[in-house]
Amino acid sequence: MAHITNNVDEPSTIRISMTTFDSLVESIGLNEIDIVKIDVEGHELEVLEGCQNSLRKKLVNRLIIEVHTTCLNKLPEIVQLLKRYNYKIDGIFEGVLYARAK
Repeated sequence: MAHITNNVDEPSTIRISMTTFDSLVESIGLNEIDIVKIDVEGHELEVLEGCQNSLRKKLVNRLIIEVHTTCLNKLPEIVQLLKRYNYKIDGIFEGVLYARAK
């Protein structure tokens, strides 16, 4: 559930449905993805945790992940998760991590 405030005096709630990357890939029936760009304003690790099956199967060839400046402390965990599935980190430039399947 997302909370959106239009102004200070009138908070409102909007319900949104969400799914994991793995569930989406499975429902569509994809067996290969050339590139995935992740830009989720601080929730990079959570998104990657929802991609683990796809990463394990090497369905994603390349990743571009914008790591939000307030979450740079999560960068070691993000790198560790990617390395767990044998993704090579090509570099991290200006808060953007580039990785590819080995």
